[in-house]
Amino acid sequence: MNIERIFKGIITLEFLIIIFFLVSGFVLGAIQEVVSPSRGGIVFSSALVLLLILALIYIINLYFLYKFKPIGRKIYVPIIIIAHVLSLGVPFEAVQEISHFEYVLNDISTIIGYVIIAMIFQTDIKKKFEQ
Repeated sequence: MNIERIFKGIITLEFLIIIFFLVSGFVLGAIQEVVSPSRGGIVFSSALVLLLILALIYIINLYFLYKFKPIGRKIYVPIIIIAHVLSLGVPFEAVQEISHFEYVLNDISTIIGYVIIAMIFQTDIKKKFEQ
C-alpha cells in the first residue's frame, strides 16, 4: 500500500479528532452553563487560552504536514511538547467530565501523534519533506 496515502489519511483523521474536541468543548461548555449556571460558568485560564491558540497552530501545522512542507516537520514535535506542558497548567475546574467515547478518542489522538512523529522521522515520508 502507498505510505503517502496512509500518512495523509492519518493526518486527516487527526484533524477530524481535533475539530471534534474543539467543537464539543465549546458546545458542552455552553450547554453546561445553561443547565447549571451555579457552577460559575466556563473557566478560562491563561493556560487554557494558550492551549486554544496552540490548537489552531496545530491545525495549521497538520496542513503543512499534509502538503509535505518542511516547516511542518520542524515544528511538529515542539508543538506536541508545548501542548503537554501547557495542559499541566489548566485548572481542574476547566476540565470537564468526558464520556468513554471522548476518552477513547483522546487516547487515539495521542497514539496518532506518535505515529505521525515516527512516520516523519523514520519512514520514506521524511524524503518528501526534503524536496
